[in-house]
Amino acid sequence: MTTQRSGSASVAQPQQFVATTDAASLLSAEAQTLWQQALDAATSLLAALLTRADRDTLLNEVFGRAGADAALFEANREALLAAIGGEDLQIAVELRSEAEMEGAIGAYAQVGPNGKEIIYINADWINAGNLSLEQLTAVVLEEYGHETMLSSHTTPYRITSNLTFVRQ
Repeated sequence: MTTQRSGSASVAQPQQFVATTDAASLLSAEAQTLWQQALDAATSLLAALLTRADRDTLLNEVFGRAGADAALFEANREALLAAIGGEDLQIAVELRSEAEMEGAIGAYAQVGPNGKEIIYINADWINAGNLSLEQLTAVVLEEYGHETMLSSHTTPYRITSNLTFVRQ
């Protein structure tokens, strides 16, 4: 759980992005801090989305042209908003090497090695200092929002159990 300050009261919110790799084995101390801050920021931004007056407009502008049928997009948007408020949105996020990511900064797989959806982030980009907090947070959010609930577009890759990317 992440705690968000609201005025003088603390409000607990579910941690929506669950890191499944040991960051210490892949990231420098500075990069580990950035990584955790990005996961926390992504969760906070999703929580804040619930109370934004322009949330539907924002979601339509960002993801509405991603190829989803309008009725499907609407249903998925409502399901996403309901999930953000609870613990149903949790998704695994793993750090991977530049070689494993084939140069990509982030990738999404609807079915990962454990049979569930997963986001992969390029640890080498984080270690090299190539991403700011805002950029890394945006990558995590884009991989989730663009590729999962709101779009009928899926990645042309499938992730195998040994974490290789196979073009489908």
